[in-house]
Amino acid sequence: MSLLVLPALVFGVSYEYTDNIVVPSLIHGFYNATLFTGLYVSVVYADQAAQSALLAL
Repeated sequence: MSLLVLPALVFGVSYEYTDNIVVPSLIHGFYNATLFTGLYVSVVYADQAAQSALLAL
């Protein structure tokens, strides 16, 4: 639950500051895109990172 406090505050403050629901929606979309991009990169390149770590030993 504490993980969601910061994004919720950002969304709430952006809505109160702009009085427009589009702004927090765009921020939320960018946040989701960042999370999914990080997930994609970690899944696709996990084998290469593990092999590099083993070779470094």
